[in-house]
Amino acid sequence: MGIVRLVILLALILAALWLWRRLRRSAGQPPRDSQPMVRCAHCAAFVPQQRAIAFQQQWYCCPEHLPQDRS
Repeated sequence: MGIVRLVILLALILAALWLWRRLRRSAGQPPRDSQPMVRCAHCAAFVPQQRAIAFQQQWYCCPEHLPQDRS
C-alpha cells in the first residue's frame, strides 16, 4: 500500500510541476497586437495604421517620406 501512495504522490508532483511551468511560460509572452498594418508608399516599410500618416489614399511611415512623393 505504501508504494501505491508514493507513485500517486510522485504523479501529482510531476503534474503540478508541468502545469506550473506551462503557466509560467505562457505568462511571459507579450500579448499580440491586432492593429492593422499598412505599407509606406515611399520605402515599403510596414507600420501600424495608428502611427502611419495618410495622404491622398496612400500611407507613409514618417513625415520625412510624405513630401518626397508630393511632386
